[in-house]
Amino acid sequence: MLTVGEETLQQLAEERGKQVATHLYGQEINSETYAIAKADLLLKGEGEAADNIIGGPEYSTLSNDAFPSREFDFMLSNPPYGKSWKSDLERMGGKDGIKDLRFLIEHGGNPEYSLLTRSSDGQMLFLANMLSKMKHETRLGSRIAEVHNGSSLFTGDAGQGESNIRRWIIENDWLEAIVALPLNMFYNTGIATYIWVLTNRKPEHRRGRVQLIDATKWFKPLRKNLGSKNCELSDDDIRTICDTFLAFEETEQSKIFPNAAFGYWKVTVERPLRLTGIDPDRVYSPREINVLKETGERDETAPAVIKKIHRPGKADPDPLQAGSRRPSTAGAAWWSTNPTATCATPNRCPSSKRAALRHSSVARCCPTLPTPGTTRRASRSATRSASPATSTSRSRFGRSRRSAPTSAGRTGWTRYRGGVARRRRPIWSTAGPAGSGSSRA
Repeated sequence: MLTVGEETLQQLAEERGKQVATHLYGQEINSETYAIAKADLLLKGEGEAADNIIGGPEYSTLSNDAFPSREFDFMLSNPPYGKSWKSDLERMGGKDGIKDLRFLIEHGGNPEYSLLTRSSDGQMLFLANMLSKMKHETRLGSRIAEVHNGSSLFTGDAGQGESNIRRWIIENDWLEAIVALPLNMFYNTGIATYIWVLTNRKPEHRRGRVQLIDATKWFKPLRKNLGSKNCELSDDDIRTICDTFLAFEETEQSKIFPNAAFGYWKVTVERPLRLTGIDPDRVYSPREINVLKETGERDETAPAVIKKIHRPGKADPDPLQAGSRRPSTAGAAWWSTNPTATCATPNRCPSSKRAALRHSSVARCCPTLPTPGTTRRASRSATRSASPATSTSRSRFGRSRRSAPTSAGRTGWTRYRGGVARRRRPIWSTAGPAGSGSSRA
């Protein structure tokens, strides 16, 4: 590609009476292709250019950029399609550790705008690599032509690497045209391929617009197939494509769209699944719902399919008392009973340790009992001094425990019995008087 491009530049310069000096640079990971390219330049007597061809298994374009500080006028590339670049990603530090400024840029107010694609296909990263080497300070800027398959046109969800690269290109108005090539143009594959043409110096009449050219019918059949390749572009076909590109007019094979036509917003709208002939009171399993999606008839007036019923909780929170706190001076002591008090509802009265743990509203049931939060310790509980960070008390079951001071009643209780710790709901009170019914769990 380099030598053919050089010959074309020299021919164009000669036709216009100009003299140009070209310097070729290239990078190739495939050892055989690298050797052929270097030998081609050496046989043509371009030894200096041969030194600028870097390659071999250790020179991957993605993980080992051979020209990190150079910018170029013209760039060509034919990256591999659907080839995993996971090994390159690992050498670069992984998705969380990569700091390569070619793929982590600033765009749209985001200082860490990621261009990293899926590890299963890295062809769009080759395009990002070339975009990072464009000349922005010269009058003519840079021009890029790169061959991709169809996946580069649509893969990647909004916010993912492929979509971010396309957005970055179009919002900077760098994409001039995409040319659809005939099928079976390559030796080892018959998939559809496309040429992306980009520049950072668009002519005035092209700015803000993208040209799509259908060149799938412009080809010359081969007399004998070369693997999957059964056609090629003749000189007339190449001239037709170039004339269509330069004319920049709407035809049957040429369509022109504004940049905004290629962008979109992704909005997820969740609606209930409504099917005719279902039981509106039945809860369907996920497997049954999948079957209904395939076989059921949708109707906006039909009842919704029920997937799950959320049961109400045992205690409703009181939003007016959300800021109540348990006194931190009492620590996280167990509730103790009042032997002189009586209760109108003895079946629900927290007259024992176990009942106190189950009952969540002592004051409502027993107005004569101490208000929760003003707990008195049992007579045999030993009062111990403790730092403000923790408090120590002895439970009725004879096991000591330590707990941090509660904050807004969020710290639960731990019941020790038989060596097993169990989590319990906290019980605390508000500032209301005993019997006012203002306590809650």
